Amino acid sequence: MDTLTSENTSLEAKPPMPPFGVCVKCGGPVKPVFLPGSRIISPKWLTPDLCEACERAMLKAQEGQEKAAKARKLAVSSNLPPEALAWNFDRAEAAAHRLKADRADMELWHRAFYACRHWIGGRKGLYLYGDTGTGKTVLAWCLLVWALTQDDPLTGLFLPVGDLAEKSAAPFAKRATAVRLLVLDDIGAVRPTRTLREALFGIVDARVRSGLPTVYTSNYGPGELDKRLRDQFGRVIDRIVGSTDGVPVMGRSFRMLEAEQRWR
Repeated sequence: MDTLTSENTSLEAKPPMPPFGVCVKCGGPVKPVFLPGSRIISPKWLTPDLCEACERAMLKAQEGQEKAAKARKLAVSSNLPPEALAWNFDRAEAAAHRLKADRADMELWHRAFYACRHWIGGRKGLYLYGDTGTGKTVLAWCLLVWALTQDDPLTGLFLPVGDLAEKSAAPFAKRATAVRLLVLDDIGAVRPTRTLREALFGIVDARVRSGLPTVYTSNYGPGELDKRLRDQFGRVIDRIVGSTDGVPVMGRSFRMLEAEQRWR
C-alpha cells in the first residue's frame, strides 16, 4: 500500500472541513485550519481556541506587556524614581488641561511643553528653568521616558545634582558621561562643595566634547544662574549655556493648582 508523502498527497485526500468551533474568549465562530500533513503526519483539520480577532488582540497585548517590561527595566537602570515611569507627554498635557483653567497660564506652560515634545535632539540639549512647581522635572521625565521606550531605545540617566555630592554617586557620575541622554535635575539648588564642582564639571565637559545632549532643570534662568554661581561654577555655567537651548517653564505651580482643587 502506498505511503502518504508530500508528493502523492492531493486535494482529493483532504478530509472534509468540520463545523466551525466556538472562541473560548468571545464566544464567536472559529474557522478550522487545515494542516496539509507530511511524510509521517496525515492531513487534518484543527480548530483554534481563539477566533482571529481575539488572537490578534492577545498577541498585541503580549507585545505591549513585553515592551512595558523592557521599559521598566531600562527605567530602573536609568535611576528614574518610580513615579516618573507613569509620565509621558500625553499625560502631562492632560494634567495641564485639567488643572490650568486660566488661558494665559496654559499658554505659558504650553510653550515649554511644545519645545520639549518637539525637541529634535542632536548635540544641543535643553535648559528648563522656572519657579518651583511649574513642571520642569516632569517634562524632563517625559523626555527621558520617551527615549527609553523607543523601539530602538536610547541609553539614559536621571541624576539629581545633589546626588553628585555623595561619595556613592561615583558610578552614576561615570555613566553620566556616556549615556545618550542625561537629565541633570535642579542645577543650583545644592551648596557647591568642591566634590560637587569637580563631578559636575567632569560630566558636563565630557558630554559637550562628545556632542552628547543633556537636559538640565533649574529654578534659575541663565542670567540668574551666572550671577549667583559664577564664582563657584564658572566653567560649568559657560559649558551649560553654550550647549543648550533655554526653555522657560512658566505659569502657576501645579502643586498649588492641585491643592486648590482638593480644598474646594
